[in-house]
Amino acid sequence: MVGPFPNLEPHRMRPLVIAVVAVAALSGVAACSHKKAVANVASLREASDTFFRFLRWGPDLRGASQILMGESQRAWLDKALDAKDDDNLRITEAEIDDLRLAEDRATTVTRVTWHRLPSVTTRTDRVHIRWVAKGGVWFAEEIRGGPLPLEAPPVPSADGGAASP
Repeated sequence: MVGPFPNLEPHRMRPLVIAVVAVAALSGVAACSHKKAVANVASLREASDTFFRFLRWGPDLRGASQILMGESQRAWLDKALDAKDDDNLRITEAEIDDLRLAEDRATTVTRVTWHRLPSVTTRTDRVHIRWVAKGGVWFAEEIRGGPLPLEAPPVPSADGGAASP
C-alpha cells in the first residue's frame, strides 16, 4: 500500500481514522464551549461596567435601574431618588476585583469609591452583585454593600408563598 502508513492494511486503518476524526470533533466542541464562556464573561463584565458608568457620570439612576431585574427597578429607583442620590451621590472609582460565572448566574465583587455630598470624605466598599442572564442579557438581582444596595427578591417556598432567602 502506498501512503503515509505503507505497512498498515486498509481494514486496520479504519479505527485509526475514526479515532483521529473523533478527537478533532471533540476539540472543536471544547473550543466552541470555551468561546461561549468567554463571551459570557465579556458580556457580564460589560454589564457591570455599564451599571457603574451610569452611576459614576451623572449619576444616571434611571439608566442604572435598567440593568436591575424588572421587578426590582422601581423600588430601587424610588429609594435612590428619595435619598436624593441623583444630586448627592458621587462615585469616583469602580473596579471589578472578582467575577464568578456559572451558566446563567454570576457574582461580581467590585471595589467602589464614593461619597455623598455635602461630605467630601470618600468611602471604599466592596460591592457584591448577584447577576442573572435572561435572553443573553445580564441583570443585577441583588446588590450588597456600597451606597445603593438592592435586596434579593423573595425566594418562593415549596407551598408557593415567599420564604426567607
